[in-house]
Amino acid sequence: MKLISLNICAGEQTESLVKFITESAETADIFCFQEVVKSDDAELIKKHPRVNIFSIIQSALPDFSVSFTPISDARSPIYFQNNVFYCAIGLATFVRKSFLIKNTQEIILCKIPKKAAQEDVRYDLLTIKMLLLKILGEKGVFMVGNVHGIAYPGSKMDTKPRLTQSRNIISALKLFSGPKIVTGDFNLLPNTRSIALLEEAELRNLIKEYGIKTTRGSLVKKLHPEYGLGKNNFQEFADYMFISRDISPRNFLVPDIPVSDHLPLIFEFEFS
Repeated sequence: MKLISLNICAGEQTESLVKFITESAETADIFCFQEVVKSDDAELIKKHPRVNIFSIIQSALPDFSVSFTPISDARSPIYFQNNVFYCAIGLATFVRKSFLIKNTQEIILCKIPKKAAQEDVRYDLLTIKMLLLKILGEKGVFMVGNVHGIAYPGSKMDTKPRLTQSRNIISALKLFSGPKIVTGDFNLLPNTRSIALLEEAELRNLIKEYGIKTTRGSLVKKLHPEYGLGKNNFQEFADYMFISRDISPRNFLVPDIPVSDHLPLIFEFEFS
């Protein structure tokens, strides 16, 4: 089986993103996307199709079922090249229709710190979640968690909410005894206690195991040169793939493909 996780940067690189997704769909079974923008405003979509990148991706994946959960509502400001649009943004998991989605859950991981909401109104509209699916495959039921972790503060170091986020991920996964994968944009650096907690919960950290050097890639510096001017500078990590011990990796790649300000995590696996 093959699973691909990617923060799509709200579809900023729509053409190359859709091309990558369409080509990957020939062999992939599951896609976990973060920063998926969705709008029901027909006039806005007509002028700026990208504000409903959810629908564009759905059209590109006709052989896949989709589960979507918003982490914001339609009042959230989404920034596209100095333009501001108000629409929802969230998590979307696409599963090949040859597999059965048995159950879908939205797990609230933590609350936005008051300081973040006061400094930037966007944070006041977000709910940090994990989209959790139980999927029936050829060898039984397995679980896939799709995460977009708390982005504030930009240091990506430990905070109380981030530690809570990790603990709540672990608690949700413990309720299922079968094979499980949790992936996405955790907004954490590798040397944090928040990452260590997940490893201590007997989850294999494939970013560490495979010696991945970056999950952000070359495009982030072109899209967001302002990051290099801040106190946190450019950070090479944000995205992770954790698996339970009863999953056998066949291959794990994080290629520098310029479709977002994050890189795709491409995981081929089988069950032990």
